[in-house]
Amino acid sequence: MKVFFFISSVYTKDGGNGGHYYSLIETIRQVKKEHECEIINIGNEKASSLIKQDVCEVTFFNVNKNVYKTYLNLKEYFQNKEVDVIHSFDSVAHLWARRLANYKKVKLVLTKCGGANQMYYPYCENLICFSQENNEYFLSQRKYKSAKLWLIPNRIAEFSNDDSRIKHLDTCIKNEHRKLFKVFRIVRISTYYQDSLFQLIRLVKKINRNDVRCILIIIGTPDEISIIRKIEMMQLDYIYIFTESNFTKNAKELLAYSDMVLGTGRSLMEASSKGKILLAPLSDSKYPLLLDDTNFKEAFRYNFSERLKLNQFNEEQNYNNIEKVISDVSARKELQEFSLLVFKEFFDSSKILQKMNVIYGGKVKRESRYIDLFLNYLFVLKKIYFRKYN
Repeated sequence: MKVFFFISSVYTKDGGNGGHYYSLIETIRQVKKEHECEIINIGNEKASSLIKQDVCEVTFFNVNKNVYKTYLNLKEYFQNKEVDVIHSFDSVAHLWARRLANYKKVKLVLTKCGGANQMYYPYCENLICFSQENNEYFLSQRKYKSAKLWLIPNRIAEFSNDDSRIKHLDTCIKNEHRKLFKVFRIVRISTYYQDSLFQLIRLVKKINRNDVRCILIIIGTPDEISIIRKIEMMQLDYIYIFTESNFTKNAKELLAYSDMVLGTGRSLMEASSKGKILLAPLSDSKYPLLLDDTNFKEAFRYNFSERLKLNQFNEEQNYNNIEKVISDVSARKELQEFSLLVFKEFFDSSKILQKMNVIYGGKVKRESRYIDLFLNYLFVLKKIYFRKYN
């Protein structure tokens, strides 16, 4: 089969370097074991993550605020192309993907890569969700009653450590801190992730006021300098912030240096692949949630996002459990083994190809849905003209 993957980079604040781009790359890495793949990147600039990848060919189309002209350019490009499946990876790119799939009369697939449920999301007859939260929402919508829905959270492959950069990171840590328990947060330093970041800082501050000691290492691109200034004003020598590209580029390769990681979505799954103790942000809580077999299922439902809420939650017990893990080697080992177990069962991307073959196979089902197409068009126009950056 020849599969074309559509993804947009229209006025993205991160320059096209978000987690769903890497999920796309890993999906293709698995799918191309049996199928021919190509990426169609539509935006006002090329997605930086796609420029760096070497998995498959990327063709860029500059939208230049002209939605219809972009479609004509795509139509010309696809005129003599052999196509079996068009698979879009976001709701903006899906506008052009659905038009081209109709033109070429081929199977159309859309992946929703996590995030909150939205008031409007475009229709697709084959919809893949990364999170149970999204999957349950679409199952409850009359609009999607005739569609096929698939829950596929698997999107992480095992990866190597970068020993050279880890050694460099170690030299940036004070001698007296190098042997302490290390808490990691790899994150885009922005308002969106501010609450979960300060949850973690409150946790580390409380731990260091007690007999137990640890350090916090924050690695991320500095979208909001004011947040970094707030942290620096605390004058806590056990908090380290690294924003240099040498550390932020493929920062997951530094995870081996950590003991415990606060992650959301993809970043938590990457930490799980390394057997790290896992924390997830928790809404309306002072501190993040320590993940174990009693709460994992509910956290997983929300893709380990900031929207996570627990009906029965004991904040004091949660903190005591975290402190125990830091000081008790046996408790630490138990959660490290749990982390590896959930990676193998839920996140390992080696299962993607088998699942995609089922989705890509079978008869092509096409539904025009003209009203939804028009709404999709308005959605994209709003993105291009009224929201310069997101």
